[in-house]
Amino acid sequence: MINFKTGKLIQGSDRNGYKRFQYKDHVYSIHRLVYETFNGPIPDGMKIDHIDGDRSNNALSNLRLVTQSDNMKAAMENGHSGQIPVLQFDRQGNFIQEFPTIQAAADFIGVTHAAVRSAIVRNGTCGGYKWKKKS
Repeated sequence: MINFKTGKLIQGSDRNGYKRFQYKDHVYSIHRLVYETFNGPIPDGMKIDHIDGDRSNNALSNLRLVTQSDNMKAAMENGHSGQIPVLQFDRQGNFIQEFPTIQAAADFIGVTHAAVRSAIVRNGTCGGYKWKKKS
């Protein structure tokens, strides 16, 4: 992307393979900006999928509108490193079961992805369980 005021290339950053940049107090994902520039706003509940599985390939021809479910299926099929199994434990630390993704765990106990992820990051609980990423 080019900063039109300075004429300089905006380098941006990389997060889990996604290219993004910050402007003022907001972080923008390049793939979403490209899609919306040519196709209009992304409807609520819909996601933008990289058809070839390469998160850095933000060519318009490589982007498609999908449901969250279809996006997760494509991510698992492409073997993205972001799909890390998570382990569920009771409050005493006894192992209960393993889930292939944070989203699968969240769906199983009826909470959001963010809630389970937060419990993992802060070494806390969510839905009455402790959660850890599988190493």
